[in-house]
Amino acid sequence: MSLWSRVKERYQARKRQAQQKSSDSLAFDETRHALTKNLFYAESAVKYVEEKVFLGSTNRPFDEVHGRALPSDLSSIDARQDLVAQQKRYLGEKCPVGMSAGATALWKADQTESFSIGNCGEQAPVAFKYLLHHTDAKEVSILNVGDNHALLVIGASRSELESARSRRGTFRLDEPPRLPGQTVFCDPWYQDSFPASEWPRKIKLILRETQVADDPESIDDDERAMFERAGISIETRVFSDDWKEIEVWIDASRQEDSISEYQEYLRLHPNTVAQQRTSRVVAAKAAETRAEGASALASKSAGISTHRVLDARSRDREGDMCR
Repeated sequence: MSLWSRVKERYQARKRQAQQKSSDSLAFDETRHALTKNLFYAESAVKYVEEKVFLGSTNRPFDEVHGRALPSDLSSIDARQDLVAQQKRYLGEKCPVGMSAGATALWKADQTESFSIGNCGEQAPVAFKYLLHHTDAKEVSILNVGDNHALLVIGASRSELESARSRRGTFRLDEPPRLPGQTVFCDPWYQDSFPASEWPRKIKLILRETQVADDPESIDDDERAMFERAGISIETRVFSDDWKEIEVWIDASRQEDSISEYQEYLRLHPNTVAQQRTSRVVAAKAAETRAEGASALASKSAGISTHRVLDARSRDREGDMCR
């Protein structure tokens, strides 16, 4: 082979390589496209929750500062905590029996939008509702993380989430969970969303705010005593950078019939869902009314307790005099 032939062959080979690289760079990357789309969906869900649950939460410093700008009856953190406690009681007492977890999450979302306030456990269903009704996301789940937090996962099926957990039901904190490349975590309470690849960095920031030594708000004294007798700890552990893993479990996932199941429930029980507010003014006024009612109920309960104490003391004095 002549020198010219060898040069020509080498040129043709390099040309083919360059064409292949150009073709590869122009090829459609389905995973990257799905990731970008899921990030957009997650960001939109966070904004939707911020709009609907505009009174914020009662357990995040940012919302506590924001709450000071609310109408006088709602600017007090105590008033908003009473409102959330009232909301949790309502959700616990009125929650439908027999519905799937996905349909129940949609019911909780409607109630939370009516109250316009809620912590992570109430905000996550609202984002779940948005994703089911306003996007084509087929794989959406509400994930409980640690002792005291809930967020959403977009782009991973329920079986993929379960497979990514360790035998102890945990995700490691020093490495991303083994989930599809398009998986996104959406946290409306923390007002953030991120790819699963960023899990080690992001989740630690979230846990520093959620894993604090507060008692669970929904536990009353009788329930607390029952758990203590059973040797079950209900205290929230304080997060440490030494933690290697965190327990996670799936609260609800999108099913094909989640929306239709809930719509059928609404058809059969039209008066069991709290009225939706059409504007912030109306919603704020309704929240003020609820807060006033909660305050009056608390005052009444305190008055009854005081009378009981005084009556008991009076009976004790009478008994002492008789003796």
